[in-house]
Amino acid sequence: MSAGSRMAVLVVAGWACVSPLHASDLSDRALAPLNAFASTVGHVVASIPFCGGDAREAEQFKGYVEKMLQPFNPDVADLSSFWEIVTVAKNKAVPRGVDCTDAGGQALFGQMLSQQSEIAAALGITLDQ
Repeated sequence: MSAGSRMAVLVVAGWACVSPLHASDLSDRALAPLNAFASTVGHVVASIPFCGGDAREAEQFKGYVEKMLQPFNPDVADLSSFWEIVTVAKNKAVPRGVDCTDAGGQALFGQMLSQQSEIAAALGITLDQ
C-alpha cells in the first residue's frame, strides 16, 4: 500500500466520525482555518506523486477531502475557492521523504483533522466524534 493509499484510508476513517449538521456561510465565517486546511491538502496532493502514488490516488484523496468538508455544506463558490488555494499550495509544496512514511502520513492527517475542527469551531458547529 503506497503512502497515498494509507493517507486515503486515514481520511476515510476520520470522515466516518463526522456527520453533516447544518448549512453555513463557509468562506465568510471560517476563511482562515479553511485556507490553512486547503494549504495542508495542497501539500498532501503534491506528496502523493512524490511518494509513488498515481493520478487515481490523487483524485480519490480529493474525494475524501470533499467528504471532510460536507459537514460545513460548502457551496460551489466555496469549493471553487478552496480548490484554487489547494492548487497554489500544491505548486509551492516541497514534499519530503517523511511524508511517504506512516508517521508522516499520520502527522499530515492529524493536521487535517485539527484544521477541520478549527473550521467547525469558527462556524459554531460540533463535529461528531
